[in-house]
Amino acid sequence: MLRDEAGLTQEELAERAGLSRPTLWEMEAHDNYSPRLETLQRVADALGVGLGRVVGVDPVPLSPVLQEIVEAARAMPPERQAMLADLARAVLFTAAMNRPRRGRRVGAVIA
Repeated sequence: MLRDEAGLTQEELAERAGLSRPTLWEMEAHDNYSPRLETLQRVADALGVGLGRVVGVDPVPLSPVLQEIVEAARAMPPERQAMLADLARAVLFTAAMNRPRRGRRVGAVIA
């Protein structure tokens, strides 16, 4: 789905993401394939989308509390922002993997 929207072949996306074509094929074709977070992030970066789109979590508007957190993070030094971003990615990934996917596999979202 995302790959098709981007107009990319498996080979082109695999190259952009720094993955082998067979790895990308496994992600798209098999329900039981569990890619690492790093692999999913590489695919998201190659597609120019957020990690949430790759794992099938729809983006939602920021609540006032999250908006406050974002504003506070912007005032942090870059190294603290990087630490906070890593923590947030780990939390979001864990939440996404534990959420029912409404019958959609990760590969179905990428293809």
